[in-house]
Amino acid sequence: MKEAKTHCRRCYSRRPEYKSVPTVCSFPCKSDAPPAEQINSASVDLGGILDRNCCTARCKKRNSEPDCNERGAVCYDPRFVGGDGVMFYYHGRKDETYCIVSDEKFHINAHFIGKRPAGAAHDYTWVQSLGVLFSSHTLSVGARQVANWDDSQDHLDIKFDGRDIYLPQIDGALWASSAADVVVERTSTFNNAHIVIENLVEVTVSAVPVTEQEFENLTLGFIDQEDCFAHLNLQFHFLELSNSTDGVLGQTYQPGYKTPVQSNSSMPIMSEEEKYLSSSLLKAECKVSQFRPPSRSVKPNTENVNLVESDADPFELHGARCPRHGVGILNCRR
Repeated sequence: MKEAKTHCRRCYSRRPEYKSVPTVCSFPCKSDAPPAEQINSASVDLGGILDRNCCTARCKKRNSEPDCNERGAVCYDPRFVGGDGVMFYYHGRKDETYCIVSDEKFHINAHFIGKRPAGAAHDYTWVQSLGVLFSSHTLSVGARQVANWDDSQDHLDIKFDGRDIYLPQIDGALWASSAADVVVERTSTFNNAHIVIENLVEVTVSAVPVTEQEFENLTLGFIDQEDCFAHLNLQFHFLELSNSTDGVLGQTYQPGYKTPVQSNSSMPIMSEEEKYLSSSLLKAECKVSQFRPPSRSVKPNTENVNLVESDADPFELHGARCPRHGVGILNCRR
């Protein structure tokens, strides 16, 4: 058995539709790694790039944008698809913040922007930003306000523990926290990202505008000349949830949950705004909050790692680490 390498290597997938996310090696290295022709089609051989007896990339495809029709989606104005598979709308009110998922180990708020045209019975709203609290950390994702949308500009703002995350504008660029418990990846050059909070949640996020056609469909008239209502389309994949999880979306993952919305309606609406209201994007204080943060006696480490350099090949993975004796498994995600 050979000893695992302890220094960083640069490796890449030979199939550019896959992107790589680094993980720490945890199993003994094998000196008899299979040759490339014996690795199945879902895997990528890194022989010649990484020491072959230590690292193999096993790749899993995923979408670069949220699938707004699948479970865990929060898109448009805003339309949710619950853990039970039922679609519903939750209008809320413009300029308010709501807890959409609250669990013992993490809490997610969404801030709504919107507009109420003359004669309308409610605000038309969109999710402008997302706030996540977990352990002693915070993560926020927002769509930057702009008057006119430009597809060749990035409109995503991402912060970890209050500090801006820098991601080069390269498809596949990676950023990780110092503990590697948070990984952010660009899934296109602009406005699309995938975020992983270890063992808790994955979020696929896109920043998009409200188009002129959408405004007309909503009888709102033409787009405001000073605001195109840039907002987030989101899809969540929860890795760990308790039975008591709550929030606009979170409650739909409770065992035995029965939806109160009229699913046969053309626009099934979830109400009960007051119990989901929060005063701040990064506070877990709504009436249904389940979040139980640990003691804050230890100051969070905010020294983080940018894993892809600005001049790197967009499909290269930097900083794969094998600090212990182990086979290097690089879980690749599309």
